[in-house]
Amino acid sequence: MKPGDLVIIKEKHRSIRRPEESLVGLIVEHYQAEGHLDASVDVLWSGQSDINFAFPDWLEVISESR
Repeated sequence: MKPGDLVIIKEKHRSIRRPEESLVGLIVEHYQAEGHLDASVDVLWSGQSDINFAFPDWLEVISESR
């Protein structure tokens, strides 16, 4: 998973009360695991202006950047 990839939240991590979780997101930053911290990404979701934090295992890549 790298900046520029398009992602969605994996089915098992979606909440019935949060339909916006079915949106497509763009990875804008990837942070490698370091020490006790797991790898993480910043995602800009379609229709939103804020960047959100997520763990890569929560996401499914639907289109890889070149």
